[in-house]
Amino acid sequence: MNKIISLNRDVKYRVEGLKMIVRGGELMLDAGSGPGILTLIAFKIGISESVLLDPLIEMHIEARRRIKNCRNMHNVIGVFEYPPFRRDIFNIIGCSFSLRDARNIVKATKMLTEKLKPNGYILIIEMGKPENHILSFILYIYWRYIVPIIAIIIARRKWRKYIALSETYLKLPKNNQLKKLLKTLYKV
Repeated sequence: MNKIISLNRDVKYRVEGLKMIVRGGELMLDAGSGPGILTLIAFKIGISESVLLDPLIEMHIEARRRIKNCRNMHNVIGVFEYPPFRRDIFNIIGCSFSLRDARNIVKATKMLTEKLKPNGYILIIEMGKPENHILSFILYIYWRYIVPIIAIIIARRKWRKYIALSETYLKLPKNNQLKKLLKTLYKV
């Protein structure tokens, strides 16, 4: 479903982002991991261990189903704003189409940053909300009406969860606001 609603770009963005930062042997936090797609790709590129952080047990079950027989994958139930890890532990923190679900993006990014080792990398892949009001409105229509129709056709019983994407889109800061926030925390 993500492949279809992202016009086949979701995996491409994950691969490109990970290839820029993975050197091999890293410990990664997959924050807001969902079904573990970022972790699956990261293992193929060369990380050695991944911790999947997500508040929903169903997502952890799906990740375990998707990534079988992996001893270097650990599931933790939790949220961005209160990650239950000590400071300076992860080489890479990845947020793949998930940061938008944080209740407080500022607090979430600050708390995640504390868990990142010095010289570590944070990878944020997220849908954007353009500054142009017309384009922003068109994207809202896409998320509000078109994606649910696609979901009814493709995802069948699970279509209802895709309706929430339009609400999430409304909460998103505009691209320039998010970039400004991230520049205060990271070298962009």
